[in-house]
Amino acid sequence: MNRIGRWTGYIALVAVVFGALMTTANAQGDGWTQNYKAALNLARQQNKMVLMDFTGSDWCPWCMRLDREIHSTSEVKQYAAKHLI
Repeated sequence: MNRIGRWTGYIALVAVVFGALMTTANAQGDGWTQNYKAALNLARQQNKMVLMDFTGSDWCPWCMRLDREIHSTSEVKQYAAKHLI
């Protein structure tokens, strides 16, 4: 395997592992905010962690797969509701 292929694999693995613990904000009004200061304030008030999700949304095949296979699961959604802003 060439060097670029190895790095791509590592990056994909890190994204999947991280995504398994977190969930993503989207434009469907699912309770997430895109306002950083508001998220920090809310996290302090509720004693939760802030999740900052940087993905390519609808143009990145790996990001879409991560959302479909990890972020959309009920387990991740339940964890996020209890622990994340």
